[in-house]
Amino acid sequence: MVLEDPVEIINNAMELRAFERMEEDIRLIGYFKGEDSYFKAFQEASERFQPYIKFFATFEKSVAKHLSLKMNEVNFYEPFMEEPAILPGRPLSEMDIIEFVNQHRRATLRKLRAENMFEIWEDDMDGIHIVAFAEEEDPGP
Repeated sequence: MVLEDPVEIINNAMELRAFERMEEDIRLIGYFKGEDSYFKAFQEASERFQPYIKFFATFEKSVAKHLSLKMNEVNFYEPFMEEPAILPGRPLSEMDIIEFVNQHRRATLRKLRAENMFEIWEDDMDGIHIVAFAEEEDPGP
């Protein structure tokens, strides 16, 4: 399933706060000059991972500065991690982005939703799968 707009654009502080609250999702954000720039490669790569991985972009210098993004740079956020990984190289091609995401996405703690409940993860633990269920309000161990 491909969404109409596979990349959500972040234009202001309110949208930025919403992005920062999405801590349970794998997500990428890039800073681009405009829609006729390297944004196209980013947009094409995003279609490959829908609806499992969310892609965001900004064309606003203030938003990029808040996220410490440089022009044509893309950050990869894993669930519940404070600091993003910065994709190496600039500008990035569609294949650069796809290869990085495929190498770095892994089974992590995540919120079970209708759109991701059938996503299968392989692991190296001799075929043992660990599944944990908790209430959102659960303070954890």
